[in-house]
Amino acid sequence: MHMAKHPVRGTITHIGTLTSRPQAFLIFLAYAGLWLVYDARSLDWHSIATLATRAMTLFIQRAEHRDTQALHAKTDELLRRRQG
Repeated sequence: MHMAKHPVRGTITHIGTLTSRPQAFLIFLAYAGLWLVYDARSLDWHSIATLATRAMTLFIQRAEHRDTQALHAKTDELLRRRQG
């Protein structure tokens, strides 16, 4: 069965690719730093847990992206060998 390509699906894929880049970590660190500078009093345990969850999400997204890229490279290599 062929699934039609939806614009939302493409947008979500693009966002996932963007969040797997190292720049996403820099943006996250800037966000956490600005929060600390401008509203340190609101930085309680709940806030720290939220920041930790976001950081772990970025780490997981990066690892999944690297795994996917490695899988694609291996598949491409196998296809080249089969055709050659």
